[in-house]
Amino acid sequence: MKICTGCNTVKETHCFSKAKLRSDGLQGECKDCSRNRKYKSRYGITYNTYLEMLDEQDDCCSICEIHIDDYSLHSHFHIDHCHTTGAVRGLLCFPCNTAIGLLGDDPEKTDRATKYLNK
Repeated sequence: MKICTGCNTVKETHCFSKAKLRSDGLQGECKDCSRNRKYKSRYGITYNTYLEMLDEQDDCCSICEIHIDDYSLHSHFHIDHCHTTGAVRGLLCFPCNTAIGLLGDDPEKTDRATKYLNK
């Protein structure tokens, strides 16, 4: 058992990430607090908001609709956001997130790609 420095809650050690340089070998914050801090600073949302979004999407990628349980590349979906405004658009699997990123998040390019594929 260990006390999380983020939420001051006593949790089991499996709730903490490993940290080689710490005397107990574990991060000070639990995984949930660490995830919350990361999501809040990068995207302005909490981990609970991420889970709510995932639920609203029926646990599927917003583009290809692969279910999270069938998604073997990662254990989570990526938070898709506008790189100009920072607005969160939805949750995507890695291939879909990468594809639209490589197209510069440009709707005109994605339309041209769709037209090309439909030839």
